[in-house]
Formats: sequence, structure tokens, C-alpha cells
Amino acid sequence: MELRFTLPQLRKLDLAGTEVLVCGLAEGERPPKGVAGLVDWRLAGRLSRLVASGFVSGALGETLLVPGRPKLPFDKILLFGVGTARDFSELVFRAVVEKVLATLEGLKARTAVVELPGRHFTAFRPNAPRTSCSRSRAGVPSTTPGRSSSRSTPSASSLSRRSSSDGACGSSERHRPRISGL
Repeated sequence: MELRFTLPQLRKLDLAGTEVLVCGLAEGERPPKGVAGLVDWRLAGRLSRLVASGFVSGALGETLLVPGRPKLPFDKILLFGVGTARDFSELVFRAVVEKVLATLEGLKARTAVVELPGRHFTAFRPNAPRTSCSRSRAGVPSTTPGRSSSRSTPSASSLSRRSSSDGACGSSERHRPRISGL
């Protein structure tokens, strides 16, 4: 599986050309913001109507699969509830990332563009310094929002597969996605 990260702009998303688009939906956020807001706009308010009807709320652990075509270049759009912005933490970030990766694996997705959970309400800064080196089962380094370190954030290409013998952040997982930047 190949994961891509890109700027949250419609033009960039249109050019991404992957099978799945993954974005977060915060609880109590009306209208949706971030990539979910862009998707909502392109789908003529469909996500807003689903939230207003109570079908989806953005609660932590919630998952929604919406078809993207013909309005977007993605076959599938996956929305993951990230809870409220006030309650967002590193633990929530990790839980959502684990669920995203498990869902993508279950869908047997080959390529996906992923909005990092919490990014749309600035809980996660893309250029924040890395403060820890533990890995989730997918091999994505964890970060602690708002904390600084002397180490810089790795580029998306440096997050690509590392061998378990590299000493730093090694993992012996059997399946890890390939991550590349756009």
C-alpha cells in the first residue's frame, strides 16, 4: 500500500489520483473543516447533510465510507471521527491512525491520500519537531503536538520502510505501507 500526503487544497487533491482519500471529521464541527470541508464543498454539502441528520457526528472511532466519483478523482472517501478538538491528544492521534491503517488494509487499498488526524484544527502541525521515536504497527513515527526537540521532522520519503535492524524505531511488522510525499 502506498500512502501520500499533500496540501489540503482541491487542486492538489485533484492531481493526487489515488484510490482512496482519508480525512478526519471532528465532533461538533459544522460545517466540516480541512479536507472534509473541501470534500463537502465538492459534494454539494453531502457531508453537512449527513452530520445534520445525525447519521454521522465525528465521534471518536466513527468511520464513514462515501463514494467520491464523479465529483472527485477518488473511488472512495473515508472519514474518521477524531472526537472534539478540545479532547484531541497524542493517544487519540495514535488510535485514529491505527484505525485508518487497519481500515485501508481491510479494503485492500493500493494507494491513498491521508490527512493526518487533527491537522485541520491545528492539533498536529506538519512541521512540528519529532519528540519520540516509537512506531505504530504501520511504521509511522509518533509525534507529540506542541512539544519541541532538537531533531527535525523526517520527510515523508524518509518514513518509507526501514529495516528492523536499523536500531532507531525498528519494527518487525510483516506489512507496512510505503509512504511518499507529493
